[in-house]
Amino acid sequence: GIIENTLKWGPYYLIAPGIALPHARPEQGANHNQISVTTLSTPVAFGNADCDPIWLLLCASATDAEAHIRTIQRISQWLDSPESVAMLQDAPNDAALFAQLTALR
Repeated sequence: GIIENTLKWGPYYLIAPGIALPHARPEQGANHNQISVTTLSTPVAFGNADCDPIWLLLCASATDAEAHIRTIQRISQWLDSPESVAMLQDAPNDAALFAQLTALR
């Protein structure tokens, strides 16, 4: 669903400077409720002056509309805090990043 939506609407998931939240509707093929986190050592430009370059991809998958909304809301709460974003960006390794994300629950 994300690829199809990107081809149709462009990178609709660029939500803040440096941050992308690729997601698709549950009916577009989600198999599980989950979030994947990717940090890019070399940020990527998507062609959006307000958000480029992107260093953090939070990919959300939800199997129903309610879980989809809850997941997006929870991620938005995390990203509403500049301190939380800075902690994620400054994580020295995957284990530290995972620990910081777990603490944000």
